[in-house]
Amino acid sequence: MRLNHCLNVLAAVGQLASGIAHDFNNLLTTIILYVQMVLSDPRLPSDLAQSLLVVISESRQATQLVQQMLDFSRRAPMEVRVYLPALSGEAPAPKRAAEAPLLLGRGETVLLVEDRPALRAAGRKILEQLGYRVLEAAEGREALEVYAAEQVDLVLTAVVMPEMSGAALVEALRQQTPDLKVIAITGYGEDQEVERIRQAGVLEVIRKPFEVECLAAVIRRVLG
Repeated sequence: MRLNHCLNVLAAVGQLASGIAHDFNNLLTTIILYVQMVLSDPRLPSDLAQSLLVVISESRQATQLVQQMLDFSRRAPMEVRVYLPALSGEAPAPKRAAEAPLLLGRGETVLLVEDRPALRAAGRKILEQLGYRVLEAAEGREALEVYAAEQVDLVLTAVVMPEMSGAALVEALRQQTPDLKVIAITGYGEDQEVERIRQAGVLEVIRKPFEVECLAAVIRRVLG
């Protein structure tokens, strides 16, 4: 009885940690994308660029902490005594990366489906900078309406959304277009919704928080 109670409490704490980690991943993704947009401006003064690189470095540190929360949420039901490990070592001093060429779009149309307005706005700006035509929707049913009215080359969708999940959206879209190219974005670990959207036929799953180079490479790989 006592052990069962402990396990139930730990499972609840783990679920809470997973939800908090998801919210933090959304926030970190927005921060990282906007900072990287500013850093891509060649007119940016070097001192300001260095300050923004510190923001990126700290965001990456926060990403590690979030991952530890997700790891904790998975282990909690199996361990009665769980310790959240500290970050190992000091973060390396931030340096401005060499100007590696991004993989750019060729004018393809991307339907971006994301319920968080700030993240949706950041995603749109990044995709447009990469050379894509962008359509957007705040949730699944709106995405279906946009898709019905437009020619879409790729759907980029969140996994967890209110009312209609990303998996349900992909299932509905692929009933209309079985070979539709879809990329999913998630702030969660491997949970049931991620597994369901994989089974629905997404070609790639991108973990939040992600950086511009990752997004550009995955989109180019899927579009060919």
